[in-house]
Amino acid sequence: MNPLRFIIDFIHILISLSLFIGGYVIPIKYIPVYLLLAPFIIIDWNDTDGLCHLTKLSNMIKYNSLTPKTTENEDNFINNLLRKVNIIIDNSQLSKILYILIICSWLGGYLRIIRANNIKLFPTNVPKVLLYLFSITWLFVSFANFL
Repeated sequence: MNPLRFIIDFIHILISLSLFIGGYVIPIKYIPVYLLLAPFIIIDWNDTDGLCHLTKLSNMIKYNSLTPKTTENEDNFINNLLRKVNIIIDNSQLSKILYILIICSWLGGYLRIIRANNIKLFPTNVPKVLLYLFSITWLFVSFANFL
């Protein structure tokens, strides 16, 4: 494997892990940076072609071309890693799983910073109950669409 491609893949793995578990393990003083950067990384992932820039760069190095012809499996970095360990998941299902992991991690980081700074999120119980109701409803609808 090309050493440059290895470095790019290593950075890709670090960024992916920070998205999936960063909200739970990053020190409190860096959580605001995580909360700001995570949505931008997801926007990069979901631009017009649906590929992360690191995946594009890795494929450019692999095929030694600025516009490499790749397969669908090569275009999905996480799915490609999972296939190497014989875990086969459809790309659309994997995307849904990844979104759930990222959103849960982001919310975990958000709650950690709220608790660390003693911010009272809900002044009364009415907004709290409404938020729980909407969240649970959203989870049920999302889970139903996931199946």
